[in-house]
Amino acid sequence: MRRGMAQKNWFDLSEDDYNELLRLSGVYRRDGTRCETSKSYLAGCVIVGAALEAQLLAMIHIYGSEVEAAGLTAKTKHEHKPILKWTLNEMIKTAVAMKWLPVTGKRGAKGIGEYVQQVR
Repeated sequence: MRRGMAQKNWFDLSEDDYNELLRLSGVYRRDGTRCETSKSYLAGCVIVGAALEAQLLAMIHIYGSEVEAAGLTAKTKHEHKPILKWTLNEMIKTAVAMKWLPVTGKRGAKGIGEYVQQVR
């Protein structure tokens, strides 16, 4: 969607916003690697979480129709929440349900949600 055009769906982003998400995802990933190299592990966890958030926003934007058809949209008062209003926790729950994120081990998706709470 071009700048200045009205958004029609809850998952729509302008082309500029989408490109910025992709750019930020790369920046955050590189910064996460720098944190690892400098042994700044807590900062690295936060940065990797930001990269994950940018990537999940991009995925939900691209596959918004499928997310809606699966009944996995975040909602406010029975309306679909605009994509840029979603929380990281809502994105993770959707990504797990859509099988975009692997869930292994005893803790699975619950462990990812706990990570989000710890970072906050």
